[in-house]
Amino acid sequence: MSKAIRTAIVNTKGGSTKSTSTVNIAAAAAEAGKRVLLVDFDRQGTSTSMSRVWHREDINVEEHSSWQIFQGKRPSDLAITTEFGYDIIPASGNLLHAEDLIRDTTFGDGLLAKAFGLDHALNDKYDLIICDTEGAASRLVRAVLIMCGEYVIPNYPSEGSVEQLDVVTSVVQGINDNLPFGLEPIRLRAHFFGRSKPNERIFQIQNDAVTEFFGDFHLSGFEIPETTKFEQAAYGRCPILEFEPTGKAADAYRNLVKRLFPELF
Repeated sequence: MSKAIRTAIVNTKGGSTKSTSTVNIAAAAAEAGKRVLLVDFDRQGTSTSMSRVWHREDINVEEHSSWQIFQGKRPSDLAITTEFGYDIIPASGNLLHAEDLIRDTTFGDGLLAKAFGLDHALNDKYDLIICDTEGAASRLVRAVLIMCGEYVIPNYPSEGSVEQLDVVTSVVQGINDNLPFGLEPIRLRAHFFGRSKPNERIFQIQNDAVTEFFGDFHLSGFEIPETTKFEQAAYGRCPILEFEPTGKAADAYRNLVKRLFPELF
């Protein structure tokens, strides 16, 4: 039995295209025939909203939320199938309480790693488990990173976006410096810009700075074009692949999935 890839989508800076990237990566992988589970650990619930599950009348979304994992429920029992081809464990405002729970539990940072590690059904059901996280250096984000063992950083090419990367890498380094014996260090899979403006000076500066910062881990030359269609898709509560399936942005995410997870193809 092969193990499902687990990847955390992480950036502690708001407006970094984190949730948009999470949803569209999930949709693109599902479109390619991969079995995908999106787990929303961001209590703002943007990924949940864009997956159109909050207003479903056939399911009590709160009872299927990622908060229930902290209450002892098996992740595989919580998954909801979306109309976009992937499954989701939706977010909940109750995730606010995860900080205290993790803090007050012995090795609380490992709660999610234990829950997902013991749920062997996940490896039977999924090829990829992708986790959206909140834009903060929180205990919950650390717990998701430990559970996944790897992370991807989406980013927006604006002033301060490179400086913020120090926060992300410091969080990961702090975890790796204190990992219990037997756990592999958390690794970076890739960094990419979730929007690109190749003709703008700020993009060129940020692209060069990130390339120097991350080297080959930065997907230099990869472009997800800036378009108002992203805002329209979010308003319509759907991935860009559903809103404009033949557009350049949708194609960019299809290519991104292959670059991020070549072992699935």
